[in-house]
Amino acid sequence: MISEKEQVPSSPSDRFLHNGEKTSADERKVYPDLQSRSLWGAGGAIIFLGAILAPAPFPLIFFCFLTFLAFVEFSSLIYAFSRHSFAIRPLGAALLAGMGGGVLALWEHQIGTVSMILLTGITLWLTIRSEHPFPGYVFLIVSGFVSALVLRHSYGRFELLIPVFCTWAADIGAYFFGIRWGTRPFSPALSPKKTWEGYWGGVVIALGAGLILGLSRGRLLFGILSGAVAGLAGPFGDIAESRLKRLSGRKDSGLFLPGHGGCLDRFDAFFVNTALLLGLARLIGI
Repeated sequence: MISEKEQVPSSPSDRFLHNGEKTSADERKVYPDLQSRSLWGAGGAIIFLGAILAPAPFPLIFFCFLTFLAFVEFSSLIYAFSRHSFAIRPLGAALLAGMGGGVLALWEHQIGTVSMILLTGITLWLTIRSEHPFPGYVFLIVSGFVSALVLRHSYGRFELLIPVFCTWAADIGAYFFGIRWGTRPFSPALSPKKTWEGYWGGVVIALGAGLILGLSRGRLLFGILSGAVAGLAGPFGDIAESRLKRLSGRKDSGLFLPGHGGCLDRFDAFFVNTALLLGLARLIGI
C-alpha cells in the first residue's frame, strides 16, 4: 500500500533542489523512475483485472500463482528473520494456518463464517502485536485469496471488482488526505508516515467508491460493506505486513512489480478485505 508523505515533497521545486539549485541529473533520475513505476502499476492492474474477468479456470490459475508468489516472499522474510535455511517450525505452523484459512473460506456453515471473521481479526492482532507474528500471517494470505475466488463464484466476477476498487480507493484516499492534512501518526513504530487523518480520509473515499459501485451493480449493501471493510480494516493488513518486513530488515517483500515492491506489498490489504467481506456478507445474508 501507499504510505502518505512517502514520495511527494512539499513542492515540485523541492524535488530537485540540490544545494539550493535544480539539477538536470536529478531530473533525469527521478522522472524515469516515476514513469517506470506508473507503467508497471498500470500493466499489473490490467493483468489483475483481466484475470478476475476472464472465464474459468483462468482466475483459479492466476490466484494460485499469486499464492505461490506470496509463499515464496513469506519464506524469504522468515529466512531473513531467523537466518536458518528453511525455518521448519515457523513454516510448518504457517502451512497449517494457511490450510485452516482455505477451509474456513470454503465452509458455508455459520460456524465457518463466524470463525473466519474472528480468526482474521485475531491473526491480524497477533501479526501486529505478538512475539511470533509469522505463522498466523499465512492464514491471511490463503484465506484472502480463497475468499476472493469464493466471492467471484458466489456474487459474480464484476461484483469482485467492488472490493478491489474499494481497496484501491482507500489506499489512494489515505495517501492524499495524509499528504494534505496528516499530522497525527497512525502507527509510529511500524509505519511512521501513515496518519490518522489519512486513515479516515481513506475510509470516506472507500465508502464513496463502494456506494457508487454498489448502486451501479444493484448491490448497494454489498458495495457499502465492501467500502467499510476496505477503509476500516484494510490499513491494518498493511501494518501487519510492515511488521514482518521490519522484523526481517526488508524494505519490500520482493520484486513482484518493479517500483511497487512484492506480491505481499501489493495485496496486504486485499487479503484482509476479501476474508472479512466474505465472512460478514454471509453473516448478514447479502
